[in-house]
Amino acid sequence: MTITVELPNDIGEQADPGQVALEALALEAYRTGSLSHEKAARLLNMGRIAFDDLLKSKGEFDRFYGVEDLLEDIRTSDELLAQGPRHG
Repeated sequence: MTITVELPNDIGEQADPGQVALEALALEAYRTGSLSHEKAARLLNMGRIAFDDLLKSKGEFDRFYGVEDLLEDIRTSDELLAQGPRHG
């Protein structure tokens, strides 16, 4: 899915404004519980540890790892295991 957002010039002049906006969206969605840890990290094309580092850098690391996060990680793990080993 592609979403296009028109930014005011002063915001658009920042270094990589698209990434800044995407990070803000992912962090807010994670903070409010709209996205799980795994989905917010995927939205930013990050692994879990990189997303944790981003959360720490923004002062948002105090949200607990909940049951839904665990269940989603188990589902993701099951999907990866079903795909079999990766060669390459």
